[in-house]
Amino acid sequence: MIESRSTTTARLQSIDFVRGLVIMLMTVDHVREFFHFAVPLPDPMDLEKVDVGTFCSRLLAHFCAPTFVFLTGLSAWLLADRRNLTRNELAWFLVQRGTLFLLLEVTLINFAWTFSFPPEKVFLQVIWAIGFSMICLAGLIWLPWYLQLAVALAIVCGHNLLDSVEFSKGTLMHWPWALLHDRQTLDFGGIAIRTSYPALPWIGIMGLGFVSGRWFRQSQRGNLLGWAGVTLFAVFIALRCWGEYGEPNAWRVYEGRSLLTVMAFFNVTKYPPSLLFTLMTLGPMLTILWGANIQSEGGWLYRTIATFGRVSFLFYVIHLYFLHLAYRVCGLFFGYAWDGKPLHEDMPQKLDVGSIWAVWIISALTLIVLFPIVVALARLKREGRIAALRYF
Repeated sequence: MIESRSTTTARLQSIDFVRGLVIMLMTVDHVREFFHFAVPLPDPMDLEKVDVGTFCSRLLAHFCAPTFVFLTGLSAWLLADRRNLTRNELAWFLVQRGTLFLLLEVTLINFAWTFSFPPEKVFLQVIWAIGFSMICLAGLIWLPWYLQLAVALAIVCGHNLLDSVEFSKGTLMHWPWALLHDRQTLDFGGIAIRTSYPALPWIGIMGLGFVSGRWFRQSQRGNLLGWAGVTLFAVFIALRCWGEYGEPNAWRVYEGRSLLTVMAFFNVTKYPPSLLFTLMTLGPMLTILWGANIQSEGGWLYRTIATFGRVSFLFYVIHLYFLHLAYRVCGLFFGYAWDGKPLHEDMPQKLDVGSIWAVWIISALTLIVLFPIVVALARLKREGRIAALRYF
């Protein structure tokens, strides 16, 4: 089946729309990390300490990483299909792009978070997980599609069986296991390396995205995305009620506090993403993608969100620098030093806006201020005059 250019463009825009939607939600979470320290959020969240607004904001942010990783796999399949790439060509592109992401994570992106050089600590976060998963996907694509699906499902559904596996510091498997499944802080020549995003589950999620490409392409079977989304979320509900597998953080009923009970039900583990975390986030994401996919022409809001998604990686980098600089400049106005430390003993240790609603306002202002830059970058990428932008 040969699809028209307009149909293909609409489908690519639907992916951009979903990416744009989650990058906006990610902006809220990053504003919280820079500007709102009053309520620390461990993983899973401490329900006795977190307010409802902060819980809901963090819960929405949970959709970001799985969406980016899944759509990276889906986009790789669509790229190969659209350009008739051989497996060699696709594998080489994935290795190149994945390696670039790994390098950017430990340099440009890590510096955006810390403004420290040389760094005392390097955080391996979502860009690391995407980059490493792309390199692994370069090997996975050589399997038949049904084995690709089997491997991806085995990783996503089965990795929680490995939760109890540990390797002591100094053993051969300590480093590989920390990078793959066990969130730890490693020492590398005096530099601490925090494996914030253990990579194994994300490899499976990207593999699922890649395999889903054959369903996404065919318009007459497009409803499969919607039904898949509903099914995944239904499985999440069933497994969460059962409570015997797929999530190390058990939920409980709070007598007389129904809202807290609901919060407990959706309070699942992200680091690494449990099976239930993956089901809870990918289900609604697929349903939204299906809805965006059948939307032939979006209004101005749809197009605006899709513009952010078209350059989501570039926006990710730019907004981190913008937020960090904004936080430090605001600190100067409120009596803090450039490094964020208070200049007087009676001041709070860190500048804090004091409210999750202030976080949302700052997030909206951030998106508005950076939108002209996003439009310019999207235009450059669309025109294709800068070859390097194809990796982003």
